[in-house]
Amino acid sequence: MTALVLTVGIIAVSCAAIFIKLIGDVHPVIITVWRLLIASALVLPLGAVLLRRRLVEVMVIHSRKLIMASLFLSLHFIAWIASLFYTSVASSVVIVCTNPVWVGLFSFFLGERPGRNALIGIILTVAGGIVIGWGDFTISPRALFGDLLALLGAFMATGYLLAGRRIRSLIPVLEYIVPVYSMAAVIALLIGVILGLPLSGYSGEQYLLFAALAVVPQLIGHTAFNWALGFLSATVVAVVILGEPVGSTLLATVILGERLTVAKVVGALIIMTGITVTLRPARKVEEAGDSLSAW
Repeated sequence: MTALVLTVGIIAVSCAAIFIKLIGDVHPVIITVWRLLIASALVLPLGAVLLRRRLVEVMVIHSRKLIMASLFLSLHFIAWIASLFYTSVASSVVIVCTNPVWVGLFSFFLGERPGRNALIGIILTVAGGIVIGWGDFTISPRALFGDLLALLGAFMATGYLLAGRRIRSLIPVLEYIVPVYSMAAVIALLIGVILGLPLSGYSGEQYLLFAALAVVPQLIGHTAFNWALGFLSATVVAVVILGEPVGSTLLATVILGERLTVAKVVGALIIMTGITVTLRPARKVEEAGDSLSAW
């Protein structure tokens, strides 16, 4: 059952970049707002009916962790979606999925020395990013800027995983996703209002793609991974998520007609090798998450 759920989750999140590309010229913050608003609008009534007072208790007891997870999730989407307007799906998705490596690197600053495999993996991942970035630089500085935005998205995803992993081990998945998705939607909405971005006036096709983005990658994909965290370690789930770049790249090649360059293929292979090496000692990632229990 868990294998089936994770497989469905991979297929679902692999569609995200394709939907975003098809949406067209819409500000990344607005895409994030609609993705999270629709997703939270679908789960909030369910949570209100099934959880009732329990939902309020969870939000009071775990408010700091929930707010941190929501903030990181919102910023992750904004940075990553923005990257897709500047670089290819292959480059963006591969780079944004390096977040497991940054978890290991973060543990170093928390006083936990990463093992040899972790250090080798970090070096390989950075090298792979340089290969992809150099290949994009030869195409245009615009693509390189997109790669940097994807890297920022990876950092935000790392914060999201670290802030949420501990609390997810304490509460069921519905009690976690209802407040996190809802608060992340509010945060993105506030950013959109501050920037003065229009929340309406888009085509019917774009609204359908907003809904597809909320239902497929968000409610099905992200929720599948959050559910799996209740049965598997964060390390195993993180490794499984690394299937997203493969799925997104294949879909982009078939649907969007994006061309795979040698730099992207080589860089992606190096990054995947680095992540695999880093995640081999599962205990390192688990300890990194446990060290943030003070949050």
